[in-house]
Amino acid sequence: MTPLLNIMTVAVKKVTNNVIRDFNELEYLITNPDSAEKYALNTQKKILEVIYQDLSKIKPNYNFIVGNEIIEGKDSSNFFNIHGIISLDNFTQNISLFSIDITLVRDNHPFAAVSYNPILGSLFYAEKGAGAFFNRKRLRYKHKKNGIIAVNKELLHKKQLHENSVIITNALTLDLCYLATGKYQAVMYENTLIPIKNIMSGLLIAEESGIIFKKDVNENNLLIALSSEI
Repeated sequence: MTPLLNIMTVAVKKVTNNVIRDFNELEYLITNPDSAEKYALNTQKKILEVIYQDLSKIKPNYNFIVGNEIIEGKDSSNFFNIHGIISLDNFTQNISLFSIDITLVRDNHPFAAVSYNPILGSLFYAEKGAGAFFNRKRLRYKHKKNGIIAVNKELLHKKQLHENSVIITNALTLDLCYLATGKYQAVMYENTLIPIKNIMSGLLIAEESGIIFKKDVNENNLLIALSSEI
């Protein structure tokens, strides 16, 4: 693990105990959606604050995006995008398919990423040109001719998917990470409202594992698949 990724990993793991505690508490709140949502949002706020305080002490001149807040620094070429909880709806519903993500963007391109799930004990990370890793194991993607395709609900009507096993997780970043491990055949999302900045970590991890995307990613129509026929 490079020094930069080590800094990011240490920061994201500092919230482990609080996230596990709050996740377990949500099991008793899901029957009251308003209370569960309020509780989850408070957890998100605490995560953002803890990670920002840690990284800003080490890299005080970097720019930061903390949730939706932009904090400008002197170094215009580097900024940390602290996503906090990705797939917050799943977390709120006490579903373990979420991640806590940080991406370092350098010269307007994702350069390093960490995606961590303290409930599942999964840590994905990647640095541009240095490869992608899952719990310290190097990810080298090998395409599967058959397997599970992770999709969103807008793609369920597609005829070409009828003969494939599909799964909807509502967790695109984790889907991309699992694709990198070879658990899925492909990931396909269409007409999604997920901002690209929220999945930068997953995209970098997938790319550094050796995945070649069939389609470009844009803000209006996100279609991610491998460069082979599905």
